[in-house]
Amino acid sequence: MKFSKYLLLRLILLVLLAATVLLSSGCMNIQVENSSVELSKYIERIRQGKVDELSLTIYYMNPYIMTLLPVTKRDLIKNWYELKVTVSGERLSEHIELLEQIANADLTPVEQEPYEFVRLYYVFKTKWNRKIFSVCMWSGSEDIYVNGIQVEKNEVFYEVVMPFLPEDDAEKVEAYMKYGLGGLEE
Repeated sequence: MKFSKYLLLRLILLVLLAATVLLSSGCMNIQVENSSVELSKYIERIRQGKVDELSLTIYYMNPYIMTLLPVTKRDLIKNWYELKVTVSGERLSEHIELLEQIANADLTPVEQEPYEFVRLYYVFKTKWNRKIFSVCMWSGSEDIYVNGIQVEKNEVFYEVVMPFLPEDDAEKVEAYMKYGLGGLEE
């Protein structure tokens, strides 16, 4: 009798653990897909002439600057960024094709790793300051996080910010994308 109680308890715990894993992986896909749908709605509003309803804020730190401590997303946003760019209105609407590419990008979640060593973070917000889509990059050489969920590498995530970065910073981003830490030639 005592043996069957423990066996039943272990079986229940195993079923709960399996259900949790299956549900959490499905929820990640839904969360990422919903944010893409939300961004698409605002892109359509920009096409209708409502250009003041969406903004893009980019936080950037040179990927070739080495730090003693890991730079987290929070660190980058609070005070470690070298460059902060906010883009809205007509300037954002000039690059609507890039916005559509990111909204339609294939977002396949991969194994979740903690993100540290962040060098580029950008967020799309509504005029009511509601975050609808964010991308965090360079935890490792190719790590990309969309709304906090690690997804497979896709070049469009880099391309979206390139028109808004100063030329020398854009060159550093391109070099890092191609060659990693060995890519900068002064």
